[in-house]
Amino acid sequence: MKSYIPPEIEHKLGTLLGKSTSIALLAKGGNSSVWNYRVSNQSYAVKLYPIEDKSLRIENEFAALTWLRKSDFFLVPAAIFKDERHRFAVYELLPGNKVPAEGVTDSHIKQYFDLFRSLKRLSRTDSTPQFRSAKEACFDIQSHIELIDKRFITLRETPWKNVAIYCNERIAPLWNILKKRLQVRQPCNHLVMPHERILSPSDVGFHNTLEGDSGLLHFFDFEYFGWDDPIKFLADFTLQPQYDLPITKLIPHLQRLLADETNGKIRYLNMLQLLNIKWSLIFLNPALRDYKCISQEGDLAQLLEVRLERVEQRLIRFDTILNTLEHSI
Repeated sequence: MKSYIPPEIEHKLGTLLGKSTSIALLAKGGNSSVWNYRVSNQSYAVKLYPIEDKSLRIENEFAALTWLRKSDFFLVPAAIFKDERHRFAVYELLPGNKVPAEGVTDSHIKQYFDLFRSLKRLSRTDSTPQFRSAKEACFDIQSHIELIDKRFITLRETPWKNVAIYCNERIAPLWNILKKRLQVRQPCNHLVMPHERILSPSDVGFHNTLEGDSGLLHFFDFEYFGWDDPIKFLADFTLQPQYDLPITKLIPHLQRLLADETNGKIRYLNMLQLLNIKWSLIFLNPALRDYKCISQEGDLAQLLEVRLERVEQRLIRFDTILNTLEHSI
């Protein structure tokens, strides 16, 4: 992504919003960048999307936020304007600060589960638009297995031998045992029917929230919004990569929410094990030949060493998480 707003887009923004008094980068990833476009005392969030965008991120996110606000869910930014040709959109600039990794409270957790409840309720209304499936949504175990297998195949082609060895000797044995078990057990092979699915942001976690002065969370980043398995939402939240959540604080919420899902507990526990493997592989994405974020993350060799250590820590911690949840929910 560009490290500046291209002149033709800045000109369009000037015509639409007024000439800027300041422009500052707020966030930048491999897929998009977000800018604070300020006009006098009014600020807007301007998001630049990839020019070659096969996932239709701008169309998807703008539609999702528009629908949520029309549905009286106001904890997301208002969608103001989009230009699909130039791949940018203007949104309300949300107030607040990031939730600190070591500062997750009971209130934060409750508010995120309230988001789940709100999305589930809105997903059951007659006015729900025709959204697509969320990114990497899977509605049966075999689809999850195939998706993870593809990640293994891709990582095995990495030129980084330390990553290839770690995948083959540490992650692959865990994966092979889990895969064989899941392929023969019921009700592991539950097919999530359309009426059981929910609309989900897909990229679940506190990294896509801002906390206002009152403690209220606002939610953003709905590029991959769409229909998904509610169990996957809950498991993704539990294992979100940037936060090691206090698992015992999740248990009362999970007990209530899983009771409303068909075979909720066993599906959730199996989903946790699938996503544990999947996230371990995602952490090692910098080893891929076409990784997009190298320049902003510094020395690649050092980054991979840090990622390998992080994956190992998570794999060790996961056994404790799984054991705690198996005996508590």
